[in-house]
Amino acid sequence: KPVTLDDAQVPRSFVFSKGQGGPVVVELVADLKRMMEPHTASRLKARKTNRVRDFLHVAGQYNVNFFMIVSTTERGTYLRLARVPRGPTLQFRVHRFSLAADVAAALRRPHSPTGGEFATPPLLVLHGFSKTDKQDQLATVMFQNLFPPIDVGKMSIKTCRRVVLVHHDRETGRTHVRQYAITATPTGMTRGLKKLLRAGSTSKLLAARLGQLEDISQLLERDGYSSESGAETDQETEAVTLPQDYTGRGARKAQQCAIKLTELGPRLELELLKIEEGVCDGNVMYHKYVTKTAAESAELARRADERREGKEERKRQQEENVRRKAEAKAAELAERAAKRTRGAPVPAAPARAEGSAADGAAGD
Repeated sequence: KPVTLDDAQVPRSFVFSKGQGGPVVVELVADLKRMMEPHTASRLKARKTNRVRDFLHVAGQYNVNFFMIVSTTERGTYLRLARVPRGPTLQFRVHRFSLAADVAAALRRPHSPTGGEFATPPLLVLHGFSKTDKQDQLATVMFQNLFPPIDVGKMSIKTCRRVVLVHHDRETGRTHVRQYAITATPTGMTRGLKKLLRAGSTSKLLAARLGQLEDISQLLERDGYSSESGAETDQETEAVTLPQDYTGRGARKAQQCAIKLTELGPRLELELLKIEEGVCDGNVMYHKYVTKTAAESAELARRADERREGKEERKRQQEENVRRKAEAKAAELAERAAKRTRGAPVPAAPARAEGSAADGAAGD
């Protein structure tokens, strides 16, 4: 639905695909939409005939600030991140990606989202971007503006359910994108006691847990680890004191909890290829593999200006033709109305060419 003035400052996005991507690309777009929730058009559907300008026409009404466009060609898969409505556009080559379902299948203990993780925007962590390279600076600003800023003094930690990590590897020049779920687990208790807490208020399950013990002290004396890899010790995770209540059993204020991250997916390995001034169109500000001289850049800018002026001229001509036809039609209707008022016969509309040809053939 269209946004109101209260949330007009919240960045919003459209995520869609272009070209023949296949079912895998469709799932990737769905995972990206999930990652951008809640401030994205989750039910947005793009047809094959839709162009970027079609989405631009409705972006202003819904206060959309960014486009994430996934496209596939014979050379590979690409991701374009565009600022709406005037650019710039960052085009990445997707070298590798893994869907959220693939990430969950690879984990020993995957996190099962309940839906609450996607009710609030994720935290953003940027790492490895250069502070001197202009393209890295622009990429940093673009990623930062994808999600709303946070106020550490006023925010509630219950809204911190996810984190998106964007890591730039300077050696390879590639950017890795990951998404994690945040969970808080109380520390200083055995696994049996944790299972007892998870049983909660379910009396039958609670009775079954206690019925397996000979003495209640076994909950505190026995760790009950099935293997070394299944242990959850304080050495493996750093315990923190919660300043506020958090989601999950036992995660209460002033409680010692271990903060854990579980990957949700998708995974993306990106390479920045070029930066354009406009929305998927305009002068190329940066290209990784093509370097232009000053004269070549000036020539390209001149051609771009000519194309833009020609486009504006054609648009003016079309508007003038529409206006002239509307005025001619209005004058014709006024003349016919005036003749009806005077009682003069109104000339019939000319017959179509097909009808005249058929009449001539019948006469012969």
